[in-house]
Amino acid sequence: MTTAKSLNALKLLAFLMAGAAVMALPGCEVGNSAPVGEGEKSALLVDVETAVPVAGYSVQREFVGRVEATRQSEVGFELGGELMTVSVDEGDEVAAGEVLAILDTARLEARLAEAEAAVAQAISARDLASRSYDRAAEASAEGAVAGQELDIALEGANSARAGVTAATARLNTVRVDLEKSRLLAPYDAVVVDRRADEGNIVAAGFPVLHLQELVAPEIRIGVAGVLADSIAPGDPKVVTIGGKEQQAVVRAVLPVRDPTTRTVDVILALQDSSTAVPGDLARLSVAQVIDEDGYWLPTNALAEGSRGLWTANIVRPLDGVDIASNGATHIVEPRALEVLYKKGDSVFVRGALSAGEQFVTTGTQRIVPYQQVRVATALARGEGGAKGHE
Repeated sequence: MTTAKSLNALKLLAFLMAGAAVMALPGCEVGNSAPVGEGEKSALLVDVETAVPVAGYSVQREFVGRVEATRQSEVGFELGGELMTVSVDEGDEVAAGEVLAILDTARLEARLAEAEAAVAQAISARDLASRSYDRAAEASAEGAVAGQELDIALEGANSARAGVTAATARLNTVRVDLEKSRLLAPYDAVVVDRRADEGNIVAAGFPVLHLQELVAPEIRIGVAGVLADSIAPGDPKVVTIGGKEQQAVVRAVLPVRDPTTRTVDVILALQDSSTAVPGDLARLSVAQVIDEDGYWLPTNALAEGSRGLWTANIVRPLDGVDIASNGATHIVEPRALEVLYKKGDSVFVRGALSAGEQFVTTGTQRIVPYQQVRVATALARGEGGAKGHE
């Protein structure tokens, strides 16, 4: 038993010595450094950048709205009746004052003739009453007619004149109704919807046609928070519609905040309407300046830390010359940072970082706290432990 235990002990000792010899061979390293060839340094080579303080940063906030027609109307008749003619169709362009549709006017024309006859009758009655009054006045001047009879003749003349006025008003009402039986375009527009055809009986106010004004459309976008205060009428803006950027000018900032969305509507006038259609989504980017001191770091300089924080590796030069046999020039210190904003491949951070300190930008996943490393910029200048190892 004693001999067997001794043999096992000797085998284990030989295995450990062989392993140590292998590790001592040129080109072999342990720890966080990758294997290196003959003549290379065993300390991890890293790149660094210098921390430059920044007083605040800008965030691009995006708001979405819609393209709207400047004016659009659903036009119909003030009177009900049968549609006799609809002279336009969807997609047709119309000019202001153009006749779009006409109602059946047979009854109105009959009422017109009746009203015209009533006016003629009232005029005849007025003329007769006027002549009767003139004769009564002459007779009264000669004492042949009593004063009461003269008053009756005067009232008859006045009543006859009022009758003419009333008959004329009724005639004008019929004429207005006849005019309202023709539907006219209120402005230059395009017909986007036709909702009735000839022969339909339409009620008063029924929207026969939907019109959209033939001018460049506008954009309505709700802007949240205090950013609306940074926008003023006349400001040039770039909006994105259908993936394409277009030039626009702020026409108005409405002085009211939506109680639900807490946004203020900004109205923008497009400079070119060729590619914008009412109903399209429009996006507006507004720069918001955040007054916060910090630093811009590349994302690959950070490693995930604890409690929602991140870690950057700061390097400090090693004291003395040639004190590190592995060629190291600096030692690594971890610093906890808070990420405030990310833009592309960079992040804005604040925390335990000072101006002028150098942070590692490469190989952060291979670094442990207080590890000795070689800094490429230090080696290029011939500083620290790099001296005598080149």
